Amino acid sequence: MTQTSLGPVVGSNRTARGAVARTGGSSGWSTSARWEGCTKATATPRINHILRDVEEQNGLYRKHSNELIDGSKTKANFSFRFATAADGTITKERITDVATVFAHLEAGLTQAQRYRTIPEVRRVKVLDENGQPIPLLDDAGEPVLDKKGKPQYEREEVPMPNAGEKVPIALGKDTVVAVEELFQLDPEWTGPIKDMTPDRRKEIQRLYDIWYADLVDQYGAQNILCISEHWDETSPHVSAFAMPLADRGDGTAELNVKLFTTGKKKPTRTEARAAYTTKHDRLRAALQSAGYEATFERITPRDSKGFAGKGAPLDNFKRAAARATAEREIALDERQATLGKREADLTARETGVRGTEKAAKRKLDDATAAYESAHVDAYVEFQEKYEDLVDELEKQTRQKQSQLTEDWNRRVKPGLVKAARAEGREAARVALRDEQDRARAATTAAEAALHRARERERDADEKFETADQEVRRYKRQAMSMIDGQVAAATGDIQAMLAVAKSGLPEIQPFDEEAMLAGQSGAYVTAAKRWKLKDGETIHDKLMMQARTIWERTVTNGRLKAGETFETYFGQTVREIQERSAQLAKELQSNAEPVGSSRDWESDYKP
Repeated sequence: MTQTSLGPVVGSNRTARGAVARTGGSSGWSTSARWEGCTKATATPRINHILRDVEEQNGLYRKHSNELIDGSKTKANFSFRFATAADGTITKERITDVATVFAHLEAGLTQAQRYRTIPEVRRVKVLDENGQPIPLLDDAGEPVLDKKGKPQYEREEVPMPNAGEKVPIALGKDTVVAVEELFQLDPEWTGPIKDMTPDRRKEIQRLYDIWYADLVDQYGAQNILCISEHWDETSPHVSAFAMPLADRGDGTAELNVKLFTTGKKKPTRTEARAAYTTKHDRLRAALQSAGYEATFERITPRDSKGFAGKGAPLDNFKRAAARATAEREIALDERQATLGKREADLTARETGVRGTEKAAKRKLDDATAAYESAHVDAYVEFQEKYEDLVDELEKQTRQKQSQLTEDWNRRVKPGLVKAARAEGREAARVALRDEQDRARAATTAAEAALHRARERERDADEKFETADQEVRRYKRQAMSMIDGQVAAATGDIQAMLAVAKSGLPEIQPFDEEAMLAGQSGAYVTAAKRWKLKDGETIHDKLMMQARTIWERTVTNGRLKAGETFETYFGQTVREIQERSAQLAKELQSNAEPVGSSRDWESDYKP
């Protein structure tokens, strides 16, 4: 860390600050003092630019758009900040890290942070059911407009959830957080940096300290972020950044660039112009007292009201223009001499090139002629050798072809014919064996299929015989059952004949009215026994019961397709008819019926 004592503070009795200007005069040396407010966005890249020596010390090298910067001399720059000792002495402390400068800036912004208190309520627009604001109407029902002709809307007060809480106010994008100051002595007095001597640099450094003291008096050492002396361009100059931070006395501060540059928070234009003049006059007076003949004449012409005009430049500008003209003339002379030297060199080179070109052309012509002659001779020789080679190849080809034909006819052809015949006989034998094998396999398969067919035929015959026996047995059982049923019916009929002995003269239909009129008990008993309906005879009852037996026989599959009741029962039906007729005769003759009185429907079970 390098620390250097700072000279005395000058101009402490000033009452105004300045803006941006450049001063000089015809009777002395000019001085350039400029300043400009910077926002946080513009201050950051500018600080990085002026502290380029610090960045290179930390291994960071940037490419600069300023072509006047000589990167090899950047390490000669000197960047520092002010430090105040315990006894109040102000010293220069070299900056070793750019981050400390931005940390200093953030600390100042934190101190200047403003806060606002959240109110109890806030007014918001009243929305309808569609989410649209409701226009404010007057007594006539017309929309209420503001001064700009925009419609007004109904509003309501909504309570704030964090009422009374203090929240920070965001820093505006256009808020000036730092002031960039630039100071430069007359380039004619300092001379170019490439010709700088140690004594001249020491003298320049002494005058810089006067400007540093003015900065400390204006902003305060604690508000100066950084200062950088640049010795890597054409002429030496100094850049500095300071914060316009005013202490409120309660631990907080206020950012106000006008207060530091004019001495007032809200200066008028006249007051700002007066502060501008005062700062430059004070700075020039301090420089003159240090032995630097600073002129008090202004370079920029002014009009009757004191504003900068568009007049011709004064003596300093004329002197600078003359100096620039002389420098351009010297540069042109040097360039002309260089061009003349280059022209002579080009002439000599052109002469040598022309001689070399002629020699090369002669050699090229000789080489071309030799090439053409050699080419013709080589082509003739090649043509002769090619023809001889073709003749020799044709001769060898004919000899080889003749030898191959002879070998084919004498050795290869007989062996191939013999082999082909043997191969054909073997193929025929193989094909015959294959065909015989396929025939034997087909015969075996046919015999097996015939055997299976015969087996299936025997099985079918056995099944048919079994079915035929079963049918005959089933028919015998059915006929036996029918005979039993007929015998039972005959017994019932005989029982009815016994009942008829009660003296009934003939079989007559069951008559419920006659029964009620007092017929004999035997007739009533017989009618109930056979469950006769009104108008039904015993013969009808027997036929109905026989029909029921037939239907059950058909249902259980005892009748074949096309077979009827008459063909199946045959004689049984005829016997029933005959016995019914016999029953009628016996009833008339009072004969005794034979058989039992069992009921067919209750006893018969298919």
